[in-house]
Amino acid sequence: MISVIIPVYNGEKYIRETLDSLLKQTFSNFEIIIINDGSTDNTYNICESYQKKTKNIFIYEQENKGVSSARNYGLKKAIGKYIYFMDADDTLQENAFETMIKYIKNYDLLTFGYIEDYPDDEKAKGYLENKILNQEEAIEIALKTDNSFQGYLWNKLFVHSIIDENTIQFDENITICEDLLFLIKYLFNCKTICTRKEKLYYYRMRKSGASKKFNVKKFTSMFSSYEQILDLLKKRKIQNVVYLEYEYLFHYYFYKKMFEKNTFHVNIKQMYQNVITSNCISNKKKHELFLIKNMLIIYKIKKRLKREQYNAMYE
Repeated sequence: MISVIIPVYNGEKYIRETLDSLLKQTFSNFEIIIINDGSTDNTYNICESYQKKTKNIFIYEQENKGVSSARNYGLKKAIGKYIYFMDADDTLQENAFETMIKYIKNYDLLTFGYIEDYPDDEKAKGYLENKILNQEEAIEIALKTDNSFQGYLWNKLFVHSIIDENTIQFDENITICEDLLFLIKYLFNCKTICTRKEKLYYYRMRKSGASKKFNVKKFTSMFSSYEQILDLLKKRKIQNVVYLEYEYLFHYYFYKKMFEKNTFHVNIKQMYQNVITSNCISNKKKHELFLIKNMLIIYKIKKRLKREQYNAMYE
């Protein structure tokens, strides 16, 4: 059985499409666990109307505590052999679960391709190779921002026993990059990871998405996630941490320029040196980091020209 965990907050606009895509699945052995995270709109009533139509929908309510808390709640209620995290405004191909079950066997994690669903267009993305990865390969790929493996949860199927046996949970104090942190913790307990090129998920691209609303709290949350991941990588002696160091520094200098604050207790100078001298980071990324560190005006011009690519970093 697959346990589908869906946290939702004020999702009345899209939740019907999400649930419809689940109920059309060609594979039927799954449960839908909806965590209503303090919605103030008609979300609960809509979900309840679907619950009356089928026996495999379960609705739980909590006061608004955020997506990490809601997912942890869902994990406590899940009984399936596999765990699938879905966003409340996205949809799946009808054969998604059937395909996932086909390929997850004998592996600790399955990841697959997806489609970015824009209002006027669609853009296929995903890890384009059918391949088996070991732990270190998967961690390295997950940290690369130009690869769609990344920290997304909705293009992955997890093994429930690995989560339970290793007490892997979401950090409820983190609201941005909480998914990447969860994934890295999970990967540290994996041996083999299966990647597939099939595009099974439709990721709705919305300008109003929470991840695009930048503020101090979300920046500090992001840094907290990065710091925990860096600490995990160094403790486990994973050699290549430069991708994450680049991401940390990129956002650190952006934060500093935007808010004129510097409150993070890390060795910024040494980390910067690691990145700009590394062969693992492209010259393009080194140039990008140099611009935001030293020349905000030039960076803003660059940012404007690359707005779509920049926003994709936060999906």
